Amino acid sequence: MRLNVRSLAILLDDVIGDSENDIIESLLECKKRYNKHFNVIFIHRNLNRMQIKEFVSRHSNELIKIESEITKDKVRYVWFNINLTNDDIMSWRYNYRGGNIQNGIKSYIEILNHIEKKEGSR
Repeated sequence: MRLNVRSLAILLDDVIGDSENDIIESLLECKKRYNKHFNVIFIHRNLNRMQIKEFVSRHSNELIKIESEITKDKVRYVWFNINLTNDDIMSWRYNYRGGNIQNGIKSYIEILNHIEKKEGSR
């Protein structure tokens, strides 16, 4: 069975900082590669409105391209979860724990490549 959307959930609190441009660039590469099957949900826990607004201002064009959503609400389901818990997401298909976001995105890509290879051999 092929899933239509392979959503990726990331804690925005962990994105903002020194490596945020690299993370955004990696997400743009995923969008280019997986196009309509890709979107990102940024979940925030401890950010104030101004921090989020500044992040959106810095990356507004990129956030639109990757079809992103920013929320503090608990998300019902995501396909791939990077370092989030049941406090943030009710359920997920794949879960990456520990390590940094960039490594989590690499794991996401590895799983997608494996699935595409497997589906291509049918």
